[in-house]
Amino acid sequence: GIVAPVAAVAKDAEGNYVFVLQKDSASNYRVEKRSILVGDLFTEGFEIESGLEENELVATAGLSFLSDGMKVKLLEE
Repeated sequence: GIVAPVAAVAKDAEGNYVFVLQKDSASNYRVEKRSILVGDLFTEGFEIESGLEENELVATAGLSFLSDGMKVKLLEE
């Protein structure tokens, strides 16, 4: 299954979500707020039961400052 870092998973009134990074241009990404269903918690993070595909990038820092559609840059490739 897919495991996301604990720092990447946030929760609001509607449930758990992550910010998925969608490539926008060479070095820019756009964040997409996406609802997810979390399973068990492991040492390496939460098991994601639905809402996230293998190899998708998720934001792990500054989640409280992000909003759907916002442009971001990666801290490191």
